[in-house]
Amino acid sequence: MVEGLAHLARSRYEEDRRPAGHASVWGSWFDAGSGRWGYACCRRTSRAAAACCSLGSDSAAESTAGPPAGAAGELAAVTDWRPREEFETAEGFVAHAARFFASRWRRWQEDGSAGRRAAGVDPTVAKVLISSSTASEVARGIEVVCERLGARAVPVELVEHLEEFCSHVAAREYAQANKAYMEIIMGRRKWLADVPYLVEGNRNGPSVVQNVAERLNKTNSNPLDEAGIRDHAVCLKRLLTVSQAVQPNEDPSKNCG
Repeated sequence: MVEGLAHLARSRYEEDRRPAGHASVWGSWFDAGSGRWGYACCRRTSRAAAACCSLGSDSAAESTAGPPAGAAGELAAVTDWRPREEFETAEGFVAHAARFFASRWRRWQEDGSAGRRAAGVDPTVAKVLISSSTASEVARGIEVVCERLGARAVPVELVEHLEEFCSHVAAREYAQANKAYMEIIMGRRKWLADVPYLVEGNRNGPSVVQNVAERLNKTNSNPLDEAGIRDHAVCLKRLLTVSQAVQPNEDPSKNCG
């Protein structure tokens, strides 16, 4: 080492440090297509990419996210389901589950399962089910959500609802999953529940109701906005719809309308 430079760090980043949930170090893989560095374990090019393996694990074989489907920003394919207890954090589980559901949709399209089920469901659902462009769009949206989860940018209360949603979809408890989805998109905005009361009990007309609703909306923020993923929330609903279409619960009461 050059005399007088011993106090200088050899690298900008701590060497040989593997972030929680990754089996390789940042910079261990290079995406020639995008010209960006990333993780060799999951081939994600975002330094804040969501965990791809059980947190605390040192084994690359335990990675739950395979290589991305194509260009940078697309979904990291996940073929094997892993239960919640295998993840140290809710964020890691939600990222895994969302990627699994989106990857499964593509597999259903490839093996013909989606096409076979399309004939027995509502035409609107069938159109979504067999649309490869919609599946790709959802996959990209899910990856944005996963990266926000990996960056710990999603409020705790929203993560809890996301965890509940994913657990219910996995268990084919679609009615409960839909309730969790409503909690996700509504957040702390509870004014809709008060609108019927305002309409019935106020003689000053709809303008008063509208003014009250606008005021409540301004004072009650939504965690989706805080996390920066509001535009991608619809992806969750589509994953729920597709999962139920192909694998409905045998008990009709557990499916959502």
